Amino acid sequence: MDNRRIDCVEKFMSAFQKSKVVDWLAQGDSVRALKYMTKHELLGSIDACIGLANYYFSLGEREKSDDYIDRAERALQESDIDGRISLISAYNTALGRGNREHQQKRALYHLEMVGEAGNNYVEIELMNHYLYGLNGAPKDFKKFMYWANRAIDNGSKYSNEIRKLIEKESKTSRKRRSQI
Repeated sequence: MDNRRIDCVEKFMSAFQKSKVVDWLAQGDSVRALKYMTKHELLGSIDACIGLANYYFSLGEREKSDDYIDRAERALQESDIDGRISLISAYNTALGRGNREHQQKRALYHLEMVGEAGNNYVEIELMNHYLYGLNGAPKDFKKFMYWANRAIDNGSKYSNEIRKLIEKESKTSRKRRSQI
């Protein structure tokens, strides 16, 4: 077997499995769960880092929890969409340093990176975030249009219809204001 195939098999064999951790914790075997998460954290698993952050957060050890979120951020590769989605979820459950506003900004940053990678569902989510000011995003018509156009370019008919409605409403509102 050539080295590339061996590397691939080793990565597959060492893949972090959340379900194992959940089962062990449900059985009261936190020692085994911690050893497993720590092993995979040392291998650079973002999910293992987040699992450890959750574990220590549940024990009230906020500093240790925050350290593991920092490690997850450092382990993240630019093209790692799954890792970004895991971090979004972590920040949305109040993990990570700083106050709620800071956590929402970090989640929004990662959400935008996933959108920039061309995920159409996320592009539509970002449209809504900027149109309505959701989850720490400011209401920002220009950013709404940016994400609407990206979603449309990636084949979203829904986004095109929403954009047309919003543009029409915006023009009507401006016209009414100019008549006052």
